[in-house]
Amino acid sequence: VGMGESRDDRVGLLESLANLPEHPQSVPINYLVQVAGTPLAGTAALDPLEFVRTIA
Repeated sequence: VGMGESRDDRVGLLESLANLPEHPQSVPINYLVQVAGTPLAGTAALDPLEFVRTIA
């Protein structure tokens, strides 16, 4: 989460997971930590509360 995706993108992922024939036992969710010199270093930082809303 935080790799430049939109809220709609995250909602779409959750809808896809909810509609799988069998629910996954776990879904790893990572919060992007930007590192200088990497391709995603310049992306807009995700608001921490938005991250909490995503995983709640």
